[in-house]
Amino acid sequence: MKVMITGSDGFLEQKLAKSLTDNPVIAGKEVKELTLADVSR
Repeated sequence: MKVMITGSDGFLEQKLAKSLTDNPVIAGKEVKELTLADVSR
């Protein structure tokens, strides 16, 4: 599964990304690609 986290500079998004790198499984499916995106102004 591919996962994209938008707004990845936020506190919750960073915790989610860390969690997915430590345990890359969602609903029993392996996360094979993780993309982080954020918009800076």
